[in-house]
Amino acid sequence: MARLANQMKQLYAMCATALVMGRADLDGADDVGFDIELPIFTVGQAAELGNIHPQTLRQYDRLGLV
Repeated sequence: MARLANQMKQLYAMCATALVMGRADLDGADDVGFDIELPIFTVGQAAELGNIHPQTLRQYDRLGLV
């Protein structure tokens, strides 16, 4: 069961990466059954994808920008 959970995490991470890179969109992810509200990345991973410092991303979150 743990292996299945790990595979699902990997699938969601690949989907989220495709969304960030513009290779997919939220409608398509939703259509194939991904829970688009499920958090996938840590703050550090999301900041790395956005090419910003993690504290900057946390501040944006506190301000309600993300």
